[in-house]
Amino acid sequence: MKRISIILLGAVIFYSCKKETKIDENYVIAKFQENADKINSLEYRIQRIDTFAQGGTVWNNTGVAIIEKDKNDKIFGFSFYGKRDDIPKEYIYDAGNGFEISKTDKTYKIEPGHYGFIGRPGGQMVHQNIFRLDTIYSDISLSATEDSYLLTYEFENDTVYNVSDRKKIFELNKTDFLPIQIKETSKQLGNKSVSIANFSDIRINDNVSRSINEIKQDFKDYTT
Repeated sequence: MKRISIILLGAVIFYSCKKETKIDENYVIAKFQENADKINSLEYRIQRIDTFAQGGTVWNNTGVAIIEKDKNDKIFGFSFYGKRDDIPKEYIYDAGNGFEISKTDKTYKIEPGHYGFIGRPGGQMVHQNIFRLDTIYSDISLSATEDSYLLTYEFENDTVYNVSDRKKIFELNKTDFLPIQIKETSKQLGNKSVSIANFSDIRINDNVSRSINEIKQDFKDYTT
């Protein structure tokens, strides 16, 4: 009987070890996408620090964004609300239109949606990698801290714009695989560019404070 118990225990240990999940780049990417696919709406605060290659200018801005997936959207694949803390205006992109809203004088402007709208002050608070990781790269590696995984992507040089040493590092929470930080670095003619996005106060789905449609109701009586 004792011998049978030892054999059974050995078998349990063997199969437990055999089934142990391998933590590598593919595992982390798959878990990120698995969790991202469950998110329909997302809200967060963001600190974005951009250091530009030419002149070494540094922008350090904070704000908030609300993003809602929209599979029918042909430009971004989502609608968004963005507000930079230092700018009084608010920005919405929804159903193919961009809105610049001024609560100070109760006016708003509408323009056809375009990729450049994400460069507006509110759009700068929206990170396009929030729901997806890069799929085209030259190399990828994984490291970890106590609480997070770090995926480091390396990319081919951009010979058209003389951009080299292109890297992007995703720091993902080990619990829910949501981004803690996304950092991009590169060099142009020997000068380094750095873009850092730090995320906090993340809310998803039912925990998001307001929907895009609810926010649009705030300015329905404003003038254009």
